[in-house]
Amino acid sequence: MEVKIKNRLCAELGVELDECVAYGDSMSDAEIFAAVPVAVAINVVHHLSGLAAHAYTGGGLREANEPA
Repeated sequence: MEVKIKNRLCAELGVELDECVAYGDSMSDAEIFAAVPVAVAINVVHHLSGLAAHAYTGGGLREANEPA
C-alpha cells in the first residue's frame, strides 16, 4: 500500500521513486524500503535496520535530521 501512495505522490510532484528517501520506524515500512534507493530506519529492531541503507537510534526524526 505504501508504495502505491509513494508512486502517486511522485507522479503529482514530478519526481521519480529512485530520487526519494524513505524514513521508517516499523516493519510495515519494509515494502517502501525495498522500493527506494535510500532508506533510513529510525529507532527500530535489527530486522528493519538490515533493510535500510542507514539506521538511527535516538530521540526521533527531528534529532536525526539535525546537522552533526
